[in-house]
Amino acid sequence: MAVGRSISGPGRAAHGTSRRRSLIDWLARGWERTRLLYQVLLLVRFSLLLGIVGALVMLANDQAQDVLRVLGEDVGWPALWFLPAAFLSAAVAWWSARVMFYFRFRNPASDPQVFPWLKEQLPRALGASVLVLTAIALFQVSLSYDGWLSGPAWRLRLLALALLLTAAGFVYATVKRRQWFARLAGGARPSDLQSLQELHWQAWLPLVLAAAFGFGLMVLFAYRSVEVAPLLGTATVALCAVIGLIPVGSFLVYLGNRASLPVVSLALIWAVICTYVVDNHHVRLYAGMDSYDPPEEPAAPAGPRPDIGDYLGQWAAGLAPAAGGAVPVLVVAAEGGGIRAAYWTALVLGELQDRATAAGLDFARHVFAISGVSGGSLGAATFAALVANQNAGHAPRQPDGCPVDENVDPTTLRGRAERVLRHDFLSPAVAVMLFSDNFQQVVPYGFLNDRAVPLERSFEAAWDACEEGGWFSRPFRALWTELPPFAVPPLYLNSTVVETGQRLIVAPVRVGEPAFSEALSSEQILGPELALSTAVHNSARFTYMSPAGTVRWDEEAPTKWLRLVDGGYFENSGAVTAGEVVRHVRDAAGSVDLLPVVIHISNDPSTTTPDDLAEKRKWLNQVVAPVKALLNTRPARGFQAREDLAKRVGAHLHFRLCRNPQEGDDQIRQQPLPLGWALSSLARAEMRRQLGVAPDSSGDDPIVLRNRASMDKVLRLLRGETAELAPDDVWECPRPAAPAAAS
Repeated sequence: MAVGRSISGPGRAAHGTSRRRSLIDWLARGWERTRLLYQVLLLVRFSLLLGIVGALVMLANDQAQDVLRVLGEDVGWPALWFLPAAFLSAAVAWWSARVMFYFRFRNPASDPQVFPWLKEQLPRALGASVLVLTAIALFQVSLSYDGWLSGPAWRLRLLALALLLTAAGFVYATVKRRQWFARLAGGARPSDLQSLQELHWQAWLPLVLAAAFGFGLMVLFAYRSVEVAPLLGTATVALCAVIGLIPVGSFLVYLGNRASLPVVSLALIWAVICTYVVDNHHVRLYAGMDSYDPPEEPAAPAGPRPDIGDYLGQWAAGLAPAAGGAVPVLVVAAEGGGIRAAYWTALVLGELQDRATAAGLDFARHVFAISGVSGGSLGAATFAALVANQNAGHAPRQPDGCPVDENVDPTTLRGRAERVLRHDFLSPAVAVMLFSDNFQQVVPYGFLNDRAVPLERSFEAAWDACEEGGWFSRPFRALWTELPPFAVPPLYLNSTVVETGQRLIVAPVRVGEPAFSEALSSEQILGPELALSTAVHNSARFTYMSPAGTVRWDEEAPTKWLRLVDGGYFENSGAVTAGEVVRHVRDAAGSVDLLPVVIHISNDPSTTTPDDLAEKRKWLNQVVAPVKALLNTRPARGFQAREDLAKRVGAHLHFRLCRNPQEGDDQIRQQPLPLGWALSSLARAEMRRQLGVAPDSSGDDPIVLRNRASMDKVLRLLRGETAELAPDDVWECPRPAAPAAAS
């Protein structure tokens, strides 16, 4: 029998120590390799970071996906420019990373012998990923359409296929490049370069041209974004920003590596200093004002405006009681939500006016107030201006610059509103935000308008392209001072003051105590010449898409400033201001027989049902929970204000949008209803369907039935049929039925 020797005593201990040392050495080598890998990625971090952010936005953001849908729906310039912009952004991402690996810095990761295979493949992978990820996003949004061969779906998939083929050709060309262009490439690939002076002109010229391209677009967008950006489209504008930013960011990374200084961090610190020195985000007090050039004195207060009680008495005196004996007083609360809210609000109010007119009634004349927040303010202002044009006999303009939609009747007020709001408000604001607004942040002298100005001018341009009157570029008060009394429903547009958290209300009546509690008056702070477009935008300055607007407000202390942000920060439903108006109507009902009725137009497809809001335990709960609580209280305050008002008013009618209304209906489940300032035709069609005014509006859909029922109740109310009006008509979106339990 064979006998083997065993390790025991001191030998076993030495063997265990050796194994532990080997494990520690292995971990140390692994850690060192990981550090080197991280430092290699830092060399190309600008391209890498832009790629990661872009992928997350395209694949997970509703508004970005709706922007991509437009490429399949509108066969025009944006779709034509998109493919070359995607290719150029991929080429710039590839080439900037390739050139960065040519240099030898003090960073040991710049040694050509460190991860040579990764340095060979990573640049072309970065470039190809731009094309591949964009193709995936296009294919993803194409699934929103019914049928593989429908027009938009087919065009989106064709564009995705073109990007994938371009990516394959791109990878092949970058592999064969030096073989094909050996003479132009100058022999072997450069390495261990010490400075830019050693870099051949063929290498730096493409990056200089890309940076110059970005600078040229910045100048163009700074002065002509409203005209140029919609021709490119938001998606192409974003890709153009990538083309211009990557060379600049890579150059900063090069300088930091070259000097062993945190140049990118220093640039950010400089930007912070510049924003302290100069503020180009001033509220325009009149249509021709620039946001970087504030007036030296506070705005002159507007002239005296009527008290809401006096206005109500004169307003009601011109109305005959309905058949039931009371004068219906309609108070509308238009909830916020970007272009989704604007389109839905105008859709509902326009359809109510059209149906009332067809029945020989006047819906708008019975609207005593429209309290708007954010996008609801844009929809309300569009409706009010159209009522003004309708009363003045102005016909819609011919469709030279106004979008044409075969599903829209331009002779109806609803159709006219849809034409105005179909415009692309997003691309001009995005163009300025990504180009000139960013550039202004690193220049300590104000000379460029911010992204708020093109957005407001887009509102003005959209109106002027489709309608007469120029109402959006004229003073807010003109709708009530230049037309017969009570021809236009009064607007109450709500903003939030950063410094105090109070509401600032723009209205044609006097705002102050005791009528409006703890609210600031626009007439005292913003003056009499405030344009309607600016009044709307002050209510719709939602987070980061629009900047906080600065305004000087105190004559005694001319250095005292206020900043205005979206009205939804205070509460997003408009119900608080609407409730204060209703209180005055009820107080006046003793002398005049008035019937206050609230029409609430909500557009947020989310719900407060506990089963829908329940979440599993989250990572970093102690860090994330306070932030989520602050964000979720915004819509929650709106829900609470809406339902509280519904319980206090005599009658409450509710119009709303829903998401995922029916189980098993994939087409409806995928319908997008995003925030932002641009809508795809798919989103617009879904809103028409849910209101019940589209050919495919199902007669048994619970959402359509509820919205149609609210529409019918308004018309019966105007005819004096008040018996069926319920005090509380707030309703939740239907939830899919739970699956049947297995037997």
